[in-house]
Amino acid sequence: MTPPKNNQSPWAAYQSLAPQTRFVLHACALAGEPVRESALISCLFPSAAGQKWPAPTEGHLLAGLTELAQKSLLEKDCACRREILELVAHDSRKQPYFPALASAIQHAWPTPAPEKIPEPDCLWRRSLRDLRLALLAADETAYTHNLLVLLELQEKFPEHFPENPLVTLCGAPFDPPWFARLPLHVQLYALHQIFLNGLLHLTEIILPREYLQDKRFLKGLSAKNREPFSSLLTSHLLIRGQTQAASAWLDNALQQGAPLGVRGWQQFLAGETTAAIHCYEKDLAKIRKANQNDQAYFTGVEGLFYLLALLQNDDYTAHQQLRDIIKDIEDIQPHNPFLPSYFLLLALVEARENRLDLARDRLTAVSILPRPHSITTLFLSLVTYWIEGRPSPVCLPHLKSFRKKAAAHGYLWLAREYGSLLRLAGEQSAPAAATDELAQACSLASMITPEEQWQRALRALNFSSSPDRNLAKPETASRLTWMIDYRTPEGLVSLVPKIQNLTARGQWTKGRSVALRKLFRKNKPTFLSPQDLLVCETITEHKDSRGVFFRFIMPAAMVSLLGHPHVFLADSPKTPVEILQGEPELRVDQQGESLLIQFSPWPDSTEAIVIRETPARFRIYPITKDHRRVAEIIGPNGLSVPRDGKDELFATLGNISSFMTVHSTIDGKSVGVAEAPPDARIHMQLLPYGAGFRLAMLVRPLQPDGPYQRPGEGPKTIIAHSGGKRIQTQRNLELEEANARFVEESCPMLAKGTDLEREWLLQDPEECLQLLLELQSLPDSVLIEWPEGERLTVSPPAELNQFLLTVKERNNWFEMSGTLKLNESLVLDMRTLLELAQTHSSRFIPLGHGHFLSLSRELRKRLDEIAAFAELKKTTLRLHPLAALALEDFTTGVGELHTDERWQEQHKRLKEAQAYEPKLPSTFKAVLRDYQLVGFNWLARLANWGVGACLADDMGLGKTIQALALALDRAEQGPTLVVAPTSVCPNWEEEANRFAPTFRVVLFGGRQRKKMLAELGPFDLLICSYGLLQQESALLATRNWETVILDEAQAIKNFITKRSRAAMLLQGKFKMVTTGTPIENHLTELWNLFQFINPGLLGSLNQFNQRFAIPIERGNDPEARKKLKKLISPFILRRLKSQVLEELPERTEILLQVEMEEKEAALYLALRQRALENLRQTGGPPGKRSLQILAEIMKLRRACCNPRLVLPETDIPSAKLTLFAKLVDELRENGHKALVFSQFVDHLSLVREHLEQQGIPYRYLDGSTPPRERQRQVQEFQAGHGDLFLISLKAGGVGLNLTAADYVIHMDPWWNPAVEDQASDRAHRIGQKHPVTIYRLVAKNTIEEKIVHLHHEKRALADSLLEGTDVGHAMNPADLLRLLKEG
Repeated sequence: MTPPKNNQSPWAAYQSLAPQTRFVLHACALAGEPVRESALISCLFPSAAGQKWPAPTEGHLLAGLTELAQKSLLEKDCACRREILELVAHDSRKQPYFPALASAIQHAWPTPAPEKIPEPDCLWRRSLRDLRLALLAADETAYTHNLLVLLELQEKFPEHFPENPLVTLCGAPFDPPWFARLPLHVQLYALHQIFLNGLLHLTEIILPREYLQDKRFLKGLSAKNREPFSSLLTSHLLIRGQTQAASAWLDNALQQGAPLGVRGWQQFLAGETTAAIHCYEKDLAKIRKANQNDQAYFTGVEGLFYLLALLQNDDYTAHQQLRDIIKDIEDIQPHNPFLPSYFLLLALVEARENRLDLARDRLTAVSILPRPHSITTLFLSLVTYWIEGRPSPVCLPHLKSFRKKAAAHGYLWLAREYGSLLRLAGEQSAPAAATDELAQACSLASMITPEEQWQRALRALNFSSSPDRNLAKPETASRLTWMIDYRTPEGLVSLVPKIQNLTARGQWTKGRSVALRKLFRKNKPTFLSPQDLLVCETITEHKDSRGVFFRFIMPAAMVSLLGHPHVFLADSPKTPVEILQGEPELRVDQQGESLLIQFSPWPDSTEAIVIRETPARFRIYPITKDHRRVAEIIGPNGLSVPRDGKDELFATLGNISSFMTVHSTIDGKSVGVAEAPPDARIHMQLLPYGAGFRLAMLVRPLQPDGPYQRPGEGPKTIIAHSGGKRIQTQRNLELEEANARFVEESCPMLAKGTDLEREWLLQDPEECLQLLLELQSLPDSVLIEWPEGERLTVSPPAELNQFLLTVKERNNWFEMSGTLKLNESLVLDMRTLLELAQTHSSRFIPLGHGHFLSLSRELRKRLDEIAAFAELKKTTLRLHPLAALALEDFTTGVGELHTDERWQEQHKRLKEAQAYEPKLPSTFKAVLRDYQLVGFNWLARLANWGVGACLADDMGLGKTIQALALALDRAEQGPTLVVAPTSVCPNWEEEANRFAPTFRVVLFGGRQRKKMLAELGPFDLLICSYGLLQQESALLATRNWETVILDEAQAIKNFITKRSRAAMLLQGKFKMVTTGTPIENHLTELWNLFQFINPGLLGSLNQFNQRFAIPIERGNDPEARKKLKKLISPFILRRLKSQVLEELPERTEILLQVEMEEKEAALYLALRQRALENLRQTGGPPGKRSLQILAEIMKLRRACCNPRLVLPETDIPSAKLTLFAKLVDELRENGHKALVFSQFVDHLSLVREHLEQQGIPYRYLDGSTPPRERQRQVQEFQAGHGDLFLISLKAGGVGLNLTAADYVIHMDPWWNPAVEDQASDRAHRIGQKHPVTIYRLVAKNTIEEKIVHLHHEKRALADSLLEGTDVGHAMNPADLLRLLKEG
């Protein structure tokens, strides 16, 4: 029945209820979930002895439910309306029947025990109900228990249960009278969660804020208890932009000290960065002292602003401090909701240090979060803007949504920040509501200027190898700077004043803009200089219909800035600008038979003309009455004088030159003006421009401060005021041109730039620094000029032979130290040099203060290798003994090498191993092929050296026989252990008995395993399966083996498996692995193999990922691949069949497309659509989602094989089985035998069913076939019994020799082509006399086609390392889902 409409509010409707009906609603509210009428009746009736309900009978209860439904106080199934549920529950607490009612409800709907793994939704509902009842009954024990259960559920299913339970119970709605009765610790935790939820989702929380602002509440608290509540309130006020209210609250007499972190945050928002850092550091020290933990840190949003303050200071030495803090937060606050924002600040640090790939990886990791909250959205937008110059497009929908919420619910500061970011992204966004206190709060978007690559790669790096110098600090901690912007072609000049503050390191901040009205009023900042005050006097006030605004009087403001020391370019804020006074000029040129005199620059109505002479130099030309009089005489079109009036003209010009400069392109002298010889030297003016340089080639004929000219052109005669007097000179234009050409020919890098009439633009930082090297090598007659404070210098290229290296042994590792001597005054220690080289990928390393170290290409390459092969510890550089071989080019190429006895002993052992000439044991009965003999010799030399080996020959090349020869060579010294897949163990036994009969072969197993191990000695060969290795790992680890061989070692590729961990426990003097696929999917598989044979050589897993796996697999980095290959190549040997087996017959691979019939295709399409629909309705974490997707893909793959694999009772025929039948008939007619592989055992069962119906003889094995039976089946097939051999892919992919077959049929494609290749090589191997043909049956237009396409990427992950081809990589959930959609 539809309840009638009722305009009365739900709470008012509740209050109008009779006690009997109120009781019914109390029962529904305390139940806390939808319940049926019958269940509610069963819960309350019959009532317990002595208990009488206000609704005494079932009829009264049903009548009450009807009335409640009519008044819209119930939702579906007797559920109390959500908006009044908590208020009704609070009211029920006042009733005498509350304890009995609560008990009856908990008895009727008990809460399942978590250990019984109940359905999460049910456990959440019941635990939330019990938590509510515990709060109402003041039961602390039940409160704690149920809160912990709910929080654990939240941790397991964060997406499913996003809201903290106390936000639900105490904040929706907030009931102050009831809330005030709760214990203080409950109040604090609940308010913290309510305010946090309000911040993350930008919801309004008026009542909780008013509750905290009630001074009566705080007055009743002790000082210790008051502080956390005050912190909540002031933090909330600050994030809303109510800085004045927060300040007043902090200064209130009730406060015994500001809450920790809040004062620093307040000062940061006020733009007082240095003071903010000081406050933050004091408060952080208090937090760590109170917690007795040096990792402790602020838990709220205030912690983010401390790191922002450090970043705003441009102090790059603080980067490591930021990294340490963020790592500490990750360790001890793993559930901090602001952790993604901290990671974003880490991305900014990486970008500043020019590690853009790492920075973008971090940005991507945060940008794919499913539900970013308000702060994550803010910081993702800010950091992408600071790094890329534009907020991430991913953020735009969230920015718009949060801006709207922030504006609606009073978070005005956040609304302003979101709006600024939207405008920076090119979106239309109305300005946020403005208030005076909001105007005083800093803007985050403008606090850090997006950095050009120029700044990242060349200038903004303050790392220095020398100790910090004690820079003289200015007298004041603040100063006013003037940012000048010049917009051509209009020629408009604009000024932006900024206040800069002094950091603790004596450096100036980037500055924040200051409103002109503050500089216009009488009470100006006290730190303004007299010249600043003169500039401020040029500010005027204007009023119009839009309101009051302020502007400079131009060009009077520029005139006031003449010679000012703190003027910078607006688009390059660290580039100082010179503002010089010039004077108008007269130019004399020949025009036909006349001389033309022109006035430059032509005066306008203003008192001065502003000309941008160079990018960082402005010249102001004041226009006096004398100038205007001369201009009126000459006229705008110039004055023409006959040639015979030349002498008179120059006499006149000499008089005028007392207040004007004269340029003449004709020969002539002014009587009475001193002459000076012309200066024809070339001036190269360099200015940072974008990511590179802007260069201008000029001459300055009149030294020291005459006007600049282009070399070889322009006026021939110059009369000007220079060096304090009037002088004139006759330029040598031919010499200037010759000098200019000399520079161009001496600097080939100039040709790389864009030439604009001898002005060049070079955008590549590497090319810029190479050009600097060329310019510095020019004679002193070429002058290099920089803007003040911007000078860069580059050292001559440092060579490897300038290195002094010391190597000493320590704790079985080698420690390296050394120095690079550049000159007598500059020596870099090795560790500092490596740190700088790791931070910068260029040959040019910034050393601070504008100086760059140039490295030769050889030295740069060797430093990169050291960084890849060695570990940089706090005070030393640590090198694995085996990595020394990879660094031989470095150690032999340095100028001086000092080593200890251990290094020399290592070097001697290496030389002995290289010179060692092993001999095959006389009792070895096999004749090795040439390449197998090479493999044996290689293994024997490594064993002699005492290091491990990876024999990675192609499948079918006889890895087993090479390993047997090596084991027999060492057998006299002790027992040998061979670990192999179960299916291969019989093969090892057979070949050992055949080729090495002096071995006593023992198969590990039975009940007397301990005794079996104890009795082993020389010439004993123990063969063990991987399964038994895992079971008996502790027992096998007790023996010291002479030789340990892991066959098909890809079995331990996953380092987290028990099998891998068991292998790592084995003790052996020589360890080796054999595998035809050292890498199947990931490079970490190779790391694990080497962790077994040569532990530590490839570093820790994290180091390996950072140095090699991530650059190679994600970035396809050829340099990282070369370094890894160089490091592992001495210990890994891989030969392909095509390289060593010329006699092996041809191998042909054919893909047969299977065309499904209409019914089968329709079934496949329906399954695919259902799979996509299932995935749309499910969620969960990435790991769980991957499993869901894989499960759906598995169904589709089985459907491709045979409809009966997904619908056992169907009669839809299988197109693949039909094609297989035709293929088998053709093979049998021509006398061929075939191996048939499938990954699905039940698919093979259907194939067997067909073969038996047709009477076709076959052999069969799968994973359940016992070892002896496997061996029998193989021997019978090899003897000619059976035309086909049906094998499950994983069971028969390794260790079998089936050369009787010359055809291979793969019924279905597997993810990893290496597994298929292994299976195919059962036939295509030594002993095969016939060409081998491999058929792959692939269903057309299905997911099988997509898998085959993936084979091209997956097939050569190992080859990318061993032979240099491209890398494939693993698929994430998005890749899997795309595969499903496309297939």
